[in-house]
Amino acid sequence: LQEPLQAAPLPGEPPLHSPGNQGSQPQPQLEKFRGGLVSKKIRSVGLAMASLPVLLTLLLATWAALLGWQAAHCKQNESIALSDEKTLIKKILLDYKTAGVDGRPVQNTTDVVTVQFGLGLIQILDLDEKNQVLTIKVWSRFSWTDQLLQWNATQYNGVSEVRIPTRDVWTPDIVLYNYADERLKEQREVMIVTNHTGRVIWIPPAIYKSTCQVDITNFPFDQQSCHLKFGSWTYDGFKLDIQFYQNKSNISTDDYIQSNEWHIVALPATRNVKFYPCCNEPYPDLTFFLFLKRNPEFFAYLLVLPCVLLSSLTLVIFWLPPESPAKMLLGMNIFVAFFLLLLLLAESTPSASTSVPYIGFYYCLNMLLITLSTFLSVIVINLYFRGDKRNRLPGWLKKCIEFLAKMLCMRQVITKSETEKLRLIRSEIKHNRHHNKKKKQGRRAQVVELAGDTGGGPTSLTSQRFQNYVDEASVRDSIAAAAAAAASGGGSGGFDFQQQQHQQQMLLSLGGNSAANHPGYPDESLLFHPQFQQQQQQQQQQKQQQQNLLKQAEDSTIHLTQSMESDLREIRRSIRNLMMRLAQKDATQKVAREWRMVALVLDRIFFWCYLVIIITAGFTLLMPTSPAASRIEETIEEYKADYTTVRPAPMTTAPPEPATVGYSML
Repeated sequence: LQEPLQAAPLPGEPPLHSPGNQGSQPQPQLEKFRGGLVSKKIRSVGLAMASLPVLLTLLLATWAALLGWQAAHCKQNESIALSDEKTLIKKILLDYKTAGVDGRPVQNTTDVVTVQFGLGLIQILDLDEKNQVLTIKVWSRFSWTDQLLQWNATQYNGVSEVRIPTRDVWTPDIVLYNYADERLKEQREVMIVTNHTGRVIWIPPAIYKSTCQVDITNFPFDQQSCHLKFGSWTYDGFKLDIQFYQNKSNISTDDYIQSNEWHIVALPATRNVKFYPCCNEPYPDLTFFLFLKRNPEFFAYLLVLPCVLLSSLTLVIFWLPPESPAKMLLGMNIFVAFFLLLLLLAESTPSASTSVPYIGFYYCLNMLLITLSTFLSVIVINLYFRGDKRNRLPGWLKKCIEFLAKMLCMRQVITKSETEKLRLIRSEIKHNRHHNKKKKQGRRAQVVELAGDTGGGPTSLTSQRFQNYVDEASVRDSIAAAAAAAASGGGSGGFDFQQQQHQQQMLLSLGGNSAANHPGYPDESLLFHPQFQQQQQQQQQQKQQQQNLLKQAEDSTIHLTQSMESDLREIRRSIRNLMMRLAQKDATQKVAREWRMVALVLDRIFFWCYLVIIITAGFTLLMPTSPAASRIEETIEEYKADYTTVRPAPMTTAPPEPATVGYSML
């Protein structure tokens, strides 16, 4: 440092001690510039020497931080390596990713992957009869052998089973053929369980919606059979074979939750192999059947019980008289009630079904019988009140109705012919008239005699015979009374003489044999006695007065008789007209009564037929039946009949060879 520093030559300048510059003198500006540069370099070196400890400190701190991070990282790696399961899963997934998820997990292309498949029923969610869709919740059970998932358990501290996500390994494409779901995926995301031999078990929960042909013939006591067909969608039987899980050809119900609407009858399953016309390879599938029986308690309360009550009420209609308005009113009300039940039935059953439930036929039959009874009642009422003779009952129908009425123990109400009735009435009137004539012949006097049908006139009440009979009877009665008074009194002789003369004079006034035959007839000497003559004159006066009174009475009697005869003729005419009107009215009502009898007989026939139908339908249609095992077998055989297509080529599927256990060098 004590030595003088020689400035280095600037770029483009010749060296200071070059031969060309020897002997020449440097200029003052150049020397000054070189001195400034030397001083700057000396100051830079001084500053660098002063900051050297700080730089060393920073370097040491950075190195310490790096050493700490490396130590922590090494410690973490040491803790992960302690879990053999983690190391195994990481190694398996890394190898599987290298091999690829796509493609069957086999070492040889000719190997067949056998997939065992089964279902565990959890719950029947719904059976939509209108849309014909079955919705169930199940546990799908898969089992197969994956040759890429094999390891030596001893190298991993005895770890023989691990769980792996399904997205990182191969899974079979077993799908539901007859699906009716708008979702793209039915199964839930769950991991698979595999062991060191490569055996994989996968049990994902799923909700399947499948098509189901619903038969509502016996609704609500119906039994439905639905099926779920599972198989590989892309692999044929030479590449992927499907078998039953643990060789159980049925649906497991170990975890089944009982349904409120459906009762399980049977859950069989069958394996089928189908050949399509396009391909020579077989396509196996597994078909699981669900035979369900409806619990009819709800529908029996809603549809069956009102139907039975209305049917019983319908029987009352056939016992009401056909001319009663209450029959039509009750019939229409029951008809409307059955129509409402029919609407409820339509809401509970599919509208596009190929079959009609028996209970629907039962409703329609009730409505038909009610309609016929009401329609017949309208006709009978019309004829009953209108009485149209032109629509008389035919003879053959009348005989049939009479025969049926006797068979049904009904009272005969069909009337006889009106001509016969009138003939009977006339004969009865003539008989009564002849009997009355015989009774009147024993009488000596008649006040009034009715004229017969020939128009005979009245008998005179003032004839001479009638007058003599009245005079004789009155005189005899007065003489007898006087004689009785004389005998009981015992008076003087003059009075007796006068009385005797008076009696004799009265007898003489009668004339004829009447006086001669009368007892106590007087002598002829008494006839010329003065007192007797005086008495005779008085008698003549009294007789004249009596004749005047009799004449007045005769005139009054004649007038009264004529009035009575006129009244009787008017009464007879009125009675005859009344009888004719009654006969005409009865004739007009005859047709209505005959048709009324037809209606009564038909109603009674309808009653017994309806009663038989109710009892028969109640035991056949409205009573639940137990499922028959033969019916289940027939359904399965009918389903298998669809697989009887001609096989284009023989099936050469060889049984799967036992997989060679390969241990990965981990």
